Amino acid sequence: HNLIMLYFECDFVHVMCSYDSMLMPAMTLVQQIENDLKSNGKKYVIYQSGLGKRSDVWQAFGTVYDRRSVKLHYVACNCNVYSRAGKGREKLTLVHKKHFDPGLNVTCTLDFWTDAIKKNSYMFITIHYIDEIFNPHVRILHVKHIGHASHTTEMVLEEFNNGLAVFKVMTNMYHQIIVISDSDLNCYDANGIPLDFFWLAYLDHKLATNATRWISLFRCLLSIEEMYDELVRLLQMKDKLSKLNDIFQKLPKRLIVFLVSFQQATLEFEKFKHLTLHKVVWWRHVIVCHLWPVLNDVMDEVGNVTTIKDSDKFVLDDIHIMAWLLDAIMKSRVVRLGVECNEIKHAKNKLKDKLRSSVLMYDQMFNDNDEKNNIPLTEGTHVDVVATTLNAIVNHKYEALMKHNVTDGEMRQCVDDDASCEFHILLGWRSKDMDLFPILTRVV
Repeated sequence: HNLIMLYFECDFVHVMCSYDSMLMPAMTLVQQIENDLKSNGKKYVIYQSGLGKRSDVWQAFGTVYDRRSVKLHYVACNCNVYSRAGKGREKLTLVHKKHFDPGLNVTCTLDFWTDAIKKNSYMFITIHYIDEIFNPHVRILHVKHIGHASHTTEMVLEEFNNGLAVFKVMTNMYHQIIVISDSDLNCYDANGIPLDFFWLAYLDHKLATNATRWISLFRCLLSIEEMYDELVRLLQMKDKLSKLNDIFQKLPKRLIVFLVSFQQATLEFEKFKHLTLHKVVWWRHVIVCHLWPVLNDVMDEVGNVTTIKDSDKFVLDDIHIMAWLLDAIMKSRVVRLGVECNEIKHAKNKLKDKLRSSVLMYDQMFNDNDEKNNIPLTEGTHVDVVATTLNAIVNHKYEALMKHNVTDGEMRQCVDDDASCEFHILLGWRSKDMDLFPILTRVV
């Protein structure tokens, strides 16, 4: 297709109209362009793509005149783009200088787009800041063409510095710039971006890298299971059926069953508005139940054949059990979910330690009462009494927590989503437990 592009320059706005000379007769196309020229723009330039014979449209408009009778050539379009880009950078440089001079900080996001087939890469540099009247500003500084798909640490830093240098952002301003990028090695390596700038990683990129890397495996296994019979016929036609001998068909099915539950657990943990620590125990129990028929024999350190224990696959930390104990609804079910008694005991002790560290001003209150009552105490006696009182307070708070239940009415008040009817532990502590358990609320 031979495209005819018509550019209108309206102050700082460029309007482009495109016409396909293959879709309409030449004279009709000329008439349509003439009508557009009469109704739009202060200046106009016609540019024809391709290097072949000039069309009837070009012969009609090869030399065009604007309303001020200024003769234009199609090359002026290219020159105008460069001149306007230069003027725009000069204005943007002054704006940035005005922001940097008082010592204010900015944030730059660094993104990459890579075409692995053509080995082309583009670096997107975007600047974000808030001015003195609290207006947010977001501007794309560069879409830099790298020209190759290899992103080394040194290359990323060099290209980023060159992109800032165009806007006269010098090295003495680097301490005012926070760079946010993905958590690939070429961005967070010590010899790269963190060498000159304060660097932060995209949180969503970390989650996508760590929590969802298994999704491609999950989809691949689903495809194999659904097309297993067709795969057998295909390999049989190519005399490659022996390749399937290494695959035990039941194992992929069991792994799929596990990954279905793992996917549900991952989605639960990605609900940032919920406190998810107290859900770990439950989802660990669900996943372990799915793993029971998939226990494999392995070699231990001595060389004997043994079976992997369930607990070796998903180890619970104390913080998970402590969060579970703070859930007024689920705390009584921790034993039934396969948590070892010694782990529960250890988590309870850790929770009491947290309570001790959060009991503030009790020592001072005790001293004030002693001064009022004129109770003479030696230093050793004072320490013993304070320790005894503190332990009594902690034990009292802990026992009250274990006995505290949530009524149906309270649960309905704390429900975050009527559809899921999921009890929100944070709302529970915020709405009522702050009055009942002020120290435990601080622990939460």
